[in-house]
Amino acid sequence: YYGSSEDQFFVLHEPKTSPIDSERRPVMILIHGGYWKQYYNLNNALCDGLVEFFQQEGYYVSQLEYRRGNRDIDGGEGGWPETNIDIALSFNSLFNLVEQEPDSSYYQKIDLTAAVVIGHSAGGTLALWTSVSGSNEVIQRHFEGSGVKPFPFTPRLCVAIAPIGSLLEGFLER
Repeated sequence: YYGSSEDQFFVLHEPKTSPIDSERRPVMILIHGGYWKQYYNLNNALCDGLVEFFQQEGYYVSQLEYRRGNRDIDGGEGGWPETNIDIALSFNSLFNLVEQEPDSSYYQKIDLTAAVVIGHSAGGTLALWTSVSGSNEVIQRHFEGSGVKPFPFTPRLCVAIAPIGSLLEGFLER
């Protein structure tokens, strides 16, 4: 868990193939979609099927859950900026596990410099957002004075599957 909400967590899966003693492995960070609605979660999203594939290929896989939905419509806690803050917090939590647990053979094998973020639909929008979010004023203000960087590492690659590339254009076309 990276926050106090039941939707603020990620699941970290290890590779099914064993790394050579000192070999570090990339992590695939999966962000599920689901129309931003509370009903959809990491257990019923397109990205869920990718976990086994990436594990078999020798990668760590982090499945992110985040606050989503609208309090008034479906009881969710998400929306702007909460959902985006969750993505930044989850990146921080993963970074802290890898960097602050050096004695753990499990975490020290993760190579964050080779991380790949993959998102589908709403998750694809969030994945794209991770590529440009470092300068977002709202997110910067949320982390001000905490000593925490919004994104302590930059993924090497972003794969956005069927994202809404522009929320404004998506809203206007609706």
